[in-house]
Amino acid sequence: MEPTAELRPPEQGQTDEGDLMPFAILDQLLYQFVEKGQDPLEIFLALWPSLASHYEQDPRGLAADIRRFVGLLCGAQWKRERFAISFRVSAFDLDPKTGFRFPAVQAPFTEELEDMDRYVARLKALETS
Repeated sequence: MEPTAELRPPEQGQTDEGDLMPFAILDQLLYQFVEKGQDPLEIFLALWPSLASHYEQDPRGLAADIRRFVGLLCGAQWKRERFAISFRVSAFDLDPKTGFRFPAVQAPFTEELEDMDRYVARLKALETS
């Protein structure tokens, strides 16, 4: 069986990858954003060369997944603030008290996502010219 949070009735056929994105991409986004502390454009620049074929050479697909990932992570920040204190066992640390943090009330990387969108638009414009 595919992994699922099983939050919907079984007849709806929920899968985690179907609701999020392929785990191979999600893992890379987590690594770049959390462990390396990169902003959306830096993530795009780091991942695009290796993922271009997955997105059929259309950079808008990766940009959309980055935008979705950042939105989901920022939207869940308030939940992490309510976690109990926990141990840090690796560099990949989402513990709200000791690890990766940003204020839950800040703009959810709005400017950084706009920078990435402008870059992708220029990239697509160069492709067509």
